[in-house]
Parts: sequence; structure tokens; C-alpha cells
Amino acid sequence: MNLNKIKEYLVENEDAVIEKIVEAMKEAEGFDSSWRTDLLIDSDLEPWTTEMMGQNSFSSSVWDGSAFVIASGDGWSVGADGYDYDFEETMKAQDNYNEIKVAFDEQDEDSDDYEYQLIDFVNKFYPETIKKMDADQRNYIINDEFTETASSKYDDALERIDIEIANEEERKAHEAWEEEQRRLERESYQEK
Repeated sequence: MNLNKIKEYLVENEDAVIEKIVEAMKEAEGFDSSWRTDLLIDSDLEPWTTEMMGQNSFSSSVWDGSAFVIASGDGWSVGADGYDYDFEETMKAQDNYNEIKVAFDEQDEDSDDYEYQLIDFVNKFYPETIKKMDADQRNYIINDEFTETASSKYDDALERIDIEIANEEERKAHEAWEEEQRRLERESYQEK
């Protein structure tokens, strides 16, 4: 794998690479946050996305050194079972918030349908509102958060490839030095 060519490709194709990072992050939708997809590139200079992988898992091409990990997309989801944003604040932006709030506050606590949490009440009695909120949140994540995160992951990839290039150059220089030392030792031995 030629890291210098890969770096050149990444730099010359920044916008396309960032878009591929966003796509890899999208592909992780619906999976637990401990799972991920990786965006890889090899000497063919064609980035590709792996299937979902668990923690501490890598594709064989990464293990054997024939591919470079550009970025990873961690598992993510939106939905009534896992809101990672302020549900009530988001509800306030909904067109039917006042109607829902009044209905929630007027619930009969002795009813079998009583829901203690607003999120459970909305999920049970206003599923279309939940679907709209989920779609809005998904669009926000993809169009705002992912774009910003992908740019950061791109910058991280450039830093990591620079480190790997420097390490490779150092390894080659060390191997050359060792070879020279062996040659000098052989010459010294032959002179004796």
C-alpha cells in the first residue's frame, strides 16, 4: 500500500471523501453504538465501506496492511426508545404540542392507558408526531452533525496518514541502517 498516493488522493478529492464518510456514517443507522462501519482505501484508490463490525474488529485488509481506515461510522438511531435529545423541548416545536400537552395533563391517573412520561404518551397516542420528530431528528443528524463530523474525521485521517508515512520512513531508514551495520560487520569479519 502506497500511503503517499493515498494521501494525495485524499487531498485531491476532499469533498468526495467527506461525502463517502457521511455515507459510511449513514450506513451505521439502526445499529448499537458499539458497532461501526469503516471507510477504507487501498492502493486502487477506490474507497469502500465495510459491513457492520463490532468493537476491536477490523477487516482482513486492514490487518494485513493493504488498506487504510479513512474513518469509522458508529452505530446510531433515533426513536422513541432512544432519544438522545431533549424530547420535551423538541415537542414544543411541533404544531400540535398544545393539544398533546393538554391531553397529557388531563389524563386520568387511574386509567389503564395512563402514561407517566410524556414520551410514552406521545408514542402511544400520537405516533404520527413521533414519526415526524424522528424524521426531523434524522435529517438534522445527517445534514448537520454528520457533515461537521465527517470534516473532522477527514482531518483526523490526514493526521493519521502523516504519522503512518513518518513511521514507515523511519522503519525503512532503520532497516537500511541495520543492513549497513550487517554489511560493515561482514566486511570486518572478512578482514580478520
